[in-house]
Amino acid sequence: MTNAHDAIEATLGELERLRRLISKGRSKQVSSASEIDIIKANVQTWLSVHRPLVLPAVGESALIEIDAAFKQTLAATHHSTSRTRYIGLAKDIKRLLSALQSERAIELMGSSKQVVATSDAAPSFASIAVDVEMQKLLTNRWNECVACVGYGLPLSATVMLGGLIEALLVARINGLTDQSPVHKATAAPKDKAGKTLALRDWGLSNYIDVANELGWISDTYKDVGAILRDYRNYIHPYKEYQHRKTISPGDATMLWEIGKSIMNQLLKP
Repeated sequence: MTNAHDAIEATLGELERLRRLISKGRSKQVSSASEIDIIKANVQTWLSVHRPLVLPAVGESALIEIDAAFKQTLAATHHSTSRTRYIGLAKDIKRLLSALQSERAIELMGSSKQVVATSDAAPSFASIAVDVEMQKLLTNRWNECVACVGYGLPLSATVMLGGLIEALLVARINGLTDQSPVHKATAAPKDKAGKTLALRDWGLSNYIDVANELGWISDTYKDVGAILRDYRNYIHPYKEYQHRKTISPGDATMLWEIGKSIMNQLLKP
C-alpha cells in the first residue's frame, strides 16, 4: 500500500532518472518532442499521483515551494529551455522534498495504514544475546518502553526505544563470527580518509542503514533511524526548544509499532 513517504521516495527516484536523461543530451536546449513529453509526464505524475498522497499528511502550506518548482518546470516546456535550467529545477525539487522528508517524517510515516498494533509482550532475546543477564536487561528495557507508551510519556518512550534498537543492532554485530561485511558496507560511516569508523563512533541511523544493506531490516523501516535519532536528541531541553517541535503520545505509539517490527526482524536468525 503506497503512503505519503513512499510517494516522496517515488518522486525522488523519478526526478533522478529525469536528471540523468536530460544530462545525456548533446544540445544546449531541450527541444525534442520525446524529452519534452517525459518532462511533462514527470510533472503530471507528481500532480495527479504522488501529491494527493502527500497532501493529507503535511498540508497545502508545506507543498507551496515544491508545487511552484514543478509548475516552473512545466512552464519551461513551452519555451526553448536549457538543459542546465531543467537540471537545476530537478535538483531544487529534490532538495525541497528531502527537507520535507526530514522535517515532517512523523506525519509522512504516520500516514501509512500498514502500521498495525501488535503484541507488547517481550520476545525472547536468546537468539541475539547469549548472556542471561543481558537477556533480562533487554526484557526490562522492552517493558519500560511499553510502560512509557502506555502512560503517555512520548519523549521517554522514544529515547528508550532508540536505545533498545541500538542495543540489539550492536548485539547482532557482536554475535557475528565475521564482522567484515559490516565494516565494508557502503552505508558504514567513514572518516575523511575514507576509513570506516569504529563501531563506538556510529550513530543509530548508521547502524540501521547498514542493517538494511545487509538485509537484516526491510526498506520499509530504514528511515525510522533518522527519526528516532532526531527525537532522542530532545532529551536535551535546549534541542527541543531550538527546533520548536514536540513528540505527541500518538507519535510515540506509531514509532513503537514500527520499532517492534524492526526488533522482530533483528531477532530472526
